[in-house]
Amino acid sequence: MKKILIIADGILAKQFLERVMESEAGENSYTVISYKENTLPKKRPENFKFLSLTPRV
Repeated sequence: MKKILIIADGILAKQFLERVMESEAGENSYTVISYKENTLPKKRPENFKFLSLTPRV
């Protein structure tokens, strides 16, 4: 099992994440860090952990 960190933001990042989730990523463990919550897809598989770094004002 591999542990993979993805740091992504923006519309292209959202499309990339959806594509990664659709692929056969069964044994890998993913941590996804994004600046904005809306970049993260609605579908959230078990082997993905999502973190949003939205600043507090």
